[in-house]
Amino acid sequence: MESVKLRRMLAAKLELEAERKGAPVRRTDAIIVAIAINGNAKLFTLDTEHFKPLEALGLKIF
Repeated sequence: MESVKLRRMLAAKLELEAERKGAPVRRTDAIIVAIAINGNAKLFTLDTEHFKPLEALGLKIF
């Protein structure tokens, strides 16, 4: 249960940081990114331009 709370907190932080940098993201995308970051995983996506701004916040894209 604690890991769920940590993912939610990270997702909220990512959402706020992305908005501050002028590249707002959808909440669902922030959650996906938080799961990848917490799991130390790379995100596999064909929509790299969409997730590119989140690399500065810790996301690794495959």
